[in-house]
Amino acid sequence: MGARLAVPQGTEQNALEGASTLLKDTADVLQNYLEPWSTLGKAQSNGMLLKIIKEAVQLDLKMQQQKASFFLWGEKELRKQKNGLYDPSAMEVRYGKVSDGRKDVYVQLLIAPLLVKRGTSDGRDYTVTVILEKAQVDIAVPPKKFKGLLNIVK
Repeated sequence: MGARLAVPQGTEQNALEGASTLLKDTADVLQNYLEPWSTLGKAQSNGMLLKIIKEAVQLDLKMQQQKASFFLWGEKELRKQKNGLYDPSAMEVRYGKVSDGRKDVYVQLLIAPLLVKRGTSDGRDYTVTVILEKAQVDIAVPPKKFKGLLNIVK
């Protein structure tokens, strides 16, 4: 059994057919660039280019399924996902304290991004998301005499 394509199972052909206009346009552009070097007729060379492009797209879809994808979530992504609020499942606090029952603690500073793995290692299930390394955040502003990242008193 080969690798499943990076589209829902059973829709691989539909994905290629849905992109057929784009694939044909790409073949036309390439054919125009290569025409001075071609010894084939326009229709024949265009057909060969289209076949090569389709096979390259299929290979690309298969390669995307071969392994998990890794993402770093910085300030923009965390703000978009969490609205700037502290989330203990995705963040560790370097400075500041979360009171019990308090849910509206805002992140003051992102020190290190969140590392996320999407998909299983064998590339078969991309609905699985795992946090490999939580983001490091400050949820309060430290006092002026706080030892910073390098233990230097500010």
